[in-house]
Amino acid sequence: MLSDDIAGIVLDHDGSPVVIPAFPRTKLWADSAQRLGRDITTLPRVRPRQEKYEIATHDQFAREPTNPHQIYLLTTSNTDELRLEAVDRIRRFGVVLHNTYRVSFLDGLSLRAPHFRLASAVAKAVPVTRVIRPHDPNRLNELVDMIEQDYRQTAERARIIPFSHEPVINPFRSAPLASDRRAA
Repeated sequence: MLSDDIAGIVLDHDGSPVVIPAFPRTKLWADSAQRLGRDITTLPRVRPRQEKYEIATHDQFAREPTNPHQIYLLTTSNTDELRLEAVDRIRRFGVVLHNTYRVSFLDGLSLRAPHFRLASAVAKAVPVTRVIRPHDPNRLNELVDMIEQDYRQTAERARIIPFSHEPVINPFRSAPLASDRRAA
């Protein structure tokens, strides 16, 4: 894990995008933490008045910058379907541009042109897949499996070693539900 929501990206000396690791934690709303089997009474709150909690991810956290190999754009739909759609290279630029944190600060910091170059480099180098999922959170395990399988296939094509070992705790794997039909 490099980041739970915001990732810093820079260009290296060759002009390739590099993701800078953030903080070794993930922040989850109460319902998400409970769905993952966490007792929220034992977790620190992100802010005193918010039902959002912090979970340390030291063991699963990357400590070194790395080249991004895939971007997954999470979206919801009004259907029951889970689906992955590759985003073509031209539309990748828009995905990167529209998912920039604090884009409104760019002009005041005179960073509009460097950001354009960075977004262009990321869109050129990194495949983007749109993840389309229903609003229903009960299919989280299926969603995680689908993304992991897609990433493994992408990694094989690019000759990347995606997972050197199974994580001790996968912060994105929910506890099985009684309604799950898979074998535990």
